[in-house]
Amino acid sequence: MHSEEKIRTTIDIFGTTYKMVGTYSQSYMKRLSTYVNENMETIAKGNPRLDSQKVGVLALIQMADEYFRLQAKGDAIESEHSQSKQRIEELRKALELTEEKERGQSALAAELQERIEALEAENVRLAEEKDRDRAAIEARLLAKIDELEAENLRLAEEKERDQAALAAQLQAKIDELEAKNLRLAEEKERDQAALAAQLQAKIDELEAKNLRLAEEKERDQAALAAQLQAKIDDLELENLRLEEEERERASTAARLQEKIDAVELENLRLAEESELASLSWAERVAEWESKYAAAVRESEAATAALEARVAQLEAERSRREAASAAEPKPASPTIVPPGGGSSTDGAETADPELLEKYKKLQEEYAKLQLEFNEWIELTQSETQ
Repeated sequence: MHSEEKIRTTIDIFGTTYKMVGTYSQSYMKRLSTYVNENMETIAKGNPRLDSQKVGVLALIQMADEYFRLQAKGDAIESEHSQSKQRIEELRKALELTEEKERGQSALAAELQERIEALEAENVRLAEEKDRDRAAIEARLLAKIDELEAENLRLAEEKERDQAALAAQLQAKIDELEAKNLRLAEEKERDQAALAAQLQAKIDELEAKNLRLAEEKERDQAALAAQLQAKIDDLELENLRLEEEERERASTAARLQEKIDAVELENLRLAEESELASLSWAERVAEWESKYAAAVRESEAATAALEARVAQLEAERSRREAASAAEPKPASPTIVPPGGGSSTDGAETADPELLEKYKKLQEEYAKLQLEFNEWIELTQSETQ
């Protein structure tokens, strides 16, 4: 089949029919579609609420995961193959060295074999010539044997000398390696001892530093505790002073309230007596005016004193807030005054009420004075 020839086939994936065109065979394309369809159906069975798009995405992720796993496995196999090739190459080189060594030994054996065969041929020739010249052959053979024995003895001695030299070289190499290993072991032991000494010195230094930091921390905590205790004592004294001022303010407010009640009763009495005016209206008017003026003066003085106290408390609270904002705030227990708040809060909630009462009382005084003046004018006009 030509590589450029297009093959058309119809496949079904997750209930949808598709037409595929490619250079692969129909059986291969159907295998692909079957594999994708099986993955999507498996995901859809495990997640029945997913739509087809999400099922397809999950199937692609799963197939990508399988692809990367197979790729990783192939990379591992390729790595093992490379390692195997490397080991085979190393074994091949070792085998070549062994073969080369064996060839050398084989050449020596062949040479010896050739010489033996030559000797055997010589022996055969000598045996054939035995009858012709037995004595000469025996002499020559004995000479040849002596020569071979001398040669063999020489070769044996050379071999022994070579083996002894090789053994000496190997022993020297072994001694050199052992000395080197011993030196490395001694150097390693010295390095480990030096490292252990350095580590112990570092540990001692860290322990001393930790001990010093712990002592400094303990001193700092003791100093901070002393500062906090002094601050708590100051706050307790301040709270006691504020409580005393609160009691004084309450006593003052009570006295003011009593005066207000007395003034109201006096006003009520004045209102009743105004209806029963007699000929001595001038004396009574003067008396009422005097009492009214005295009550007004007392009310104004109490109001002024109360307003001055409120201003003093406001200034004190502003000063304390500014000092608290300027100082660092340690994580210490908060001293709460009795009653759940500061005394200035009470002044802010109670004193405005008294001020409001004074304002209303002043309005009533003004109204009563106006009525009183009208009554006086009316009485004077009637008298005239």
